[in-house]
Amino acid sequence: MIRDIALACLLSLGVNVNARSAAPVDYARDVQPILALNCVGCHGSQKAKSGIRVDSPAELANSGTIVRGNSANSSLFLCLNGAEGVKQMPPKNRLTADQMTTIKNWIDQGARANAAEKPNAAVANAQPAKPAAVNAKPVENANERQKDAVEKARERQKDVMEKARERQKDALEKARERQKDALEKARERRNKEKDD
Repeated sequence: MIRDIALACLLSLGVNVNARSAAPVDYARDVQPILALNCVGCHGSQKAKSGIRVDSPAELANSGTIVRGNSANSSLFLCLNGAEGVKQMPPKNRLTADQMTTIKNWIDQGARANAAEKPNAAVANAQPAKPAAVNAKPVENANERQKDAVEKARERQKDVMEKARERQKDALEKARERQKDALEKARERRNKEKDD
């Protein structure tokens, strides 16, 4: 318990917990089960909230949410870690310290599709991580995608409400027309009865 809290504190400060010397993290064996259990429901092939998919290493690489060799600047890790100014993911059930360490080490080791894949020279010789605020581009992109998704949802909701108002207005107009016709027919009948 204390170890988990200490590790979480170190991770939240962006401290590299000697990830390069840690045992190689395999995506299929170590990372994919964590993401499948906690993330793919909202960020998979069936549903990709904010346009982000985490159901394969290729999708992660294409999403811009990871900076290979640098977890401190990877929006995936920052979101999972609940970094300041970033929306916590998953929103309800946080990952355990061990799960966070696994993902952090995987990113710091080059976010390879499998442990046998050799890291490229740029990742192998990566400099120590800069503070997240210095290179916050992936986080900004994720936040922009999230803002765009919210704005689109609001626009869709506004369109739905406008259409509902139009339908209600049309129905009210038709009801008034029917009422007017019924009153006219009733007057005609009364007038006809008076004449007879």
